[in-house]
Amino acid sequence: GGDTTGAAIFSSLNPNGFGGANRQGVVIYLTDTGLIQFRLGLNSGYAGALNSTSGALVTGTWKHVVCTYDGTTQRIYINGVAAGTLATSAAGTGWLPNSQAITRLGGTVLNGSATYAPVLTRPAILGANSYAGNRGYDGLMDEVAVYGTVLTASKIAAHYQAATTNNAGYSAQILADAPLAYW
Repeated sequence: GGDTTGAAIFSSLNPNGFGGANRQGVVIYLTDTGLIQFRLGLNSGYAGALNSTSGALVTGTWKHVVCTYDGTTQRIYINGVAAGTLATSAAGTGWLPNSQAITRLGGTVLNGSATYAPVLTRPAILGANSYAGNRGYDGLMDEVAVYGTVLTASKIAAHYQAATTNNAGYSAQILADAPLAYW
């Protein structure tokens, strides 16, 4: 078969060096089948690639998606419920977060032929670089937050409940948990 990776919803990868094979950092994909894939990249390849096992995203329906990594386990939550877990030891794989390149919503900084979107609809970049990028996500995102600590399963469920039952108070609840960034 062909490439079924899909579109990048979020990426914080360092594409520099190693002949373009460097994937150090994090990327979250929406696969061609509507599932979430959460990858932890290394200088070459991936330390872990976790696929959600439920909660496929469907066009026209909002989903609350959370990916966490605590140094030993990758987790995906969809609508406040665990949708995948993968043991991935940072100590065992040498995984480190990206500390050299930009964060991008709706695509990657990687060059390649899998653009998944015309140039005019390619995603916004948080920061600046000369990479056109690829795997553009052509969809809507709202209330995106990035944390410096791992949210617990109960906190993630509470965020989802606030999003569905207290939309007016959702932002206050997110901000109370001190995200590093929130859009």
